[in-house]
Amino acid sequence: MDGNGRIGRFLMNVMLASGGFPWTTIPLQKRDEYMSALEKASVEQNIQKVEGMRYQIGT
Repeated sequence: MDGNGRIGRFLMNVMLASGGFPWTTIPLQKRDEYMSALEKASVEQNIQKVEGMRYQIGT
């Protein structure tokens, strides 16, 4: 169901880790919100919601 998403999150985490940032995990409770934010980023080219979620979850 989410194979490409898993690979994408893995690659994002590898890049973050290489820069000294902690790995980001998406809690199951936030999955729908995260998927909606990804859709908005893809369709509207607006990554603010995705980045905001990553920041909230990563801290």
